[in-house]
Amino acid sequence: MASLTASPAPGAPSERLAIAVSCVARRLALGERTEEELDAALEALTPNTTMTGFYSYGEIALARGGQTRIHNQTMTVTVLGERQ
Repeated sequence: MASLTASPAPGAPSERLAIAVSCVARRLALGERTEEELDAALEALTPNTTMTGFYSYGEIALARGGQTRIHNQTMTVTVLGERQ
C-alpha cells in the first residue's frame, strides 16, 4: 500500500496522518479495484492528511455478544492529528 496525500493547499504541511489497515483477503476480492477504495477513503479525509498503511491477515475485534473474533475482508482507518 503506497502513501497518499489528500489535496493540501500549496506549500501547506501535512497536519494529519491516516493509517489504513486492509485485509489481504479484501485485496484478493477487490483485485484492481483496490486503488478505487483507497481513493474513496482519501477523498473522505480532510485536506492536509497523509495516508499510509499495510495489509494484514484480518483484524481482531469485538463481535456481537462481546466476544472477540477475527474479522476478515475488512479495512480500518485510524486518523491521528492535533486540535488547534
